[in-house]
Amino acid sequence: MRHFVGNRGYEPIRGQRLEPGAPPDVKEGFRIGRELPRDDPRVVAREWNCGWNLWPDDLPELREALEAYYNEMIPLARRVVRGLALAPELPEERFNSFCQEETATLRVLR
Repeated sequence: MRHFVGNRGYEPIRGQRLEPGAPPDVKEGFRIGRELPRDDPRVVAREWNCGWNLWPDDLPELREALEAYYNEMIPLARRVVRGLALAPELPEERFNSFCQEETATLRVLR
């Protein structure tokens, strides 16, 4: 994952540190996001968190489960954002522009 600008894929145990000099985290993770084709202008421009997902070949059930979960969470996230607009008494649609082609990331940890 660290070699991929798309910020997707597997992150090994001790693959992340909270801050320089701190011991590495004792967790592993896997990140996915919205699948974008390689010719998408954001991918071509190497924009952060834009790309395709990196899936292990030997775990097809992981892909199926995480894609299903991700696809269920995006509408929920959009709904939560609408609710956040209502708290300071803004129009419910105030943040809709942030929810168009969003680059949301799903990260599962172990």
